[in-house]
Amino acid sequence: MPGAFHVEVVANDVGINVYLLDMHFKNPQIADSSVNVILERDGDQLTLDCQVTNGKKMFSCVLPNDMKLDVGKLIVNASRGGLPAQPMHYELPLKWSNTTSASE
Repeated sequence: MPGAFHVEVVANDVGINVYLLDMHFKNPQIADSSVNVILERDGDQLTLDCQVTNGKKMFSCVLPNDMKLDVGKLIVNASRGGLPAQPMHYELPLKWSNTTSASE
């Protein structure tokens, strides 16, 4: 948890989706929020293009056509509702978590 909210990263066919959730892992928010994602690999850094997905409460970050999320690290800088957070670091490949929130 990077700050006063949770950052959830989910891989998809073309990159990742980033959700900015409240303390109960609910209520994704895009208003007055931002996401910046850097893919770090072999000493190189690539900033991904992240945009709010039309009609959804998430940010979609697209990888270039020739890249995959198989090695390296994602660095996610986010703010939710104007509140910034510490950068989150995700080792690649992303792994599935079997944990569930306390509300489920």
